[in-house]
Amino acid sequence: MNWKKKDAVLILTVLLIAGAAFGVHEFAGGDGADTVTVKVDGKVTGTYPLAKDQKIRINGGTNILTIKNGKAKMTDADCPDQLCVHQKAASKNHESIICLPNKVVVEVDGSEESEFDAVAIRRDIVKNRVAYFGVFTALALIFSYVETLIPINFGIPGVKLGLANLVIVIALYKMKLTEVYLLSVVRVLLSGFIFGNYFSIIYSLAGGLLSLTVMALLKKSKGFSVMGISVAGGVFHNVGQLIVAMLVVETFSVGYYFPVLLVAGLITGLVIGIVSAEMLKRIKNIQF
Repeated sequence: MNWKKKDAVLILTVLLIAGAAFGVHEFAGGDGADTVTVKVDGKVTGTYPLAKDQKIRINGGTNILTIKNGKAKMTDADCPDQLCVHQKAASKNHESIICLPNKVVVEVDGSEESEFDAVAIRRDIVKNRVAYFGVFTALALIFSYVETLIPINFGIPGVKLGLANLVIVIALYKMKLTEVYLLSVVRVLLSGFIFGNYFSIIYSLAGGLLSLTVMALLKKSKGFSVMGISVAGGVFHNVGQLIVAMLVVETFSVGYYFPVLLVAGLITGLVIGIVSAEMLKRIKNIQF
């Protein structure tokens, strides 16, 4: 197996992003606490000491919380994704276990009604968003790398198919628009520095931002499906790149590639739309 320098750079970048996201979770936590508070649909249903080993039925038995050796862990739940069951045991102050489908929140705390509850919740939200942002960035980088392996040349240096739009389309439906714009810019800059060059960064920024703007407007209109929005994104991604190409080379002759880029954008947009729609169905209960 022949490894290249860019392979190592890609792996290192993904690991660094993952490590940063993990660090936010691990080192932003508080000290140990004495009690665990259970909330269902925003209402406190009970507070239990961590010093006493016990099993607690939550919400009529939809969730089972087990307290053992000073740690609280969700050991059973009827939710489809089972994410709460797979979360690690909580023992530090303000650590939490969340079951979104059943609207159950378990939080380790030092008192029943803490004045820091709102701060802790906001911090947990920020931690989750940072982690998901890191995951999305890593996925976008991987797709950008895969794109470099596809032997398609449009005759314009730096112009790409835009496979990383798969991540952007999903993020558009699961994250704030400002975060999606930031994700798009970060993805373009990182992939450009690692796999591309100055031209690829310019083309990708133009195509990515124009594509995202069009998709955001169509999504806001509520008149298009995920596939329709993705197709528009794929087409305008290539249109944006073509416009920049005309400005860079100072000629309209590159317009010759316009039909090819439109068809390529249509095909990739359709494929990405189909995959995105299926993935969004599977993660509909996950809130970022």
